[in-house]
Amino acid sequence: SRVWLPAPDDGSPRDPRWFEATTSAAARADSVLVHCHMGVARGPSVAFAILLSRGWDEIDALEAVMFGRPIASVGYAADALRWWAGPSLDESRVAALEARRHELLEDCRLRARLALWQLRGVSERQGICLEARLLEAIMGLLAARDGSFAASCWL
Repeated sequence: SRVWLPAPDDGSPRDPRWFEATTSAAARADSVLVHCHMGVARGPSVAFAILLSRGWDEIDALEAVMFGRPIASVGYAADALRWWAGPSLDESRVAALEARRHELLEDCRLRARLALWQLRGVSERQGICLEARLLEAIMGLLAARDGSFAASCWL
């Protein structure tokens, strides 16, 4: 079955009902495909919430999503944790989660810079146009079946 739950990607706090709706839909399935427009904030945040609802530790869930989708910011992870843990949540857990999220974001940026530097060196040695190769790779990653652009997070 398919569930469509639109949500703006404006950085504002997510309503707990959004996480409740997405995780309850996921609970009825063995496998789930979560996606949003770019696969950076909303989709990965829902994937994080689903893992929480399936009993994962918050740091392990965050790392699983961010390692599985290296460009993910999981920007609404704190909102998801607050939803999952409820009003008794110790805010030190949110602070620890956000600290780890920022560490992973920085690690991702460093790995991306290193990969680009390595690709630039290979392209210069082989006389390949870097921009054309990058554009082709990005288009290949983003092209969905219907020709529109999408990014997906698989669980």
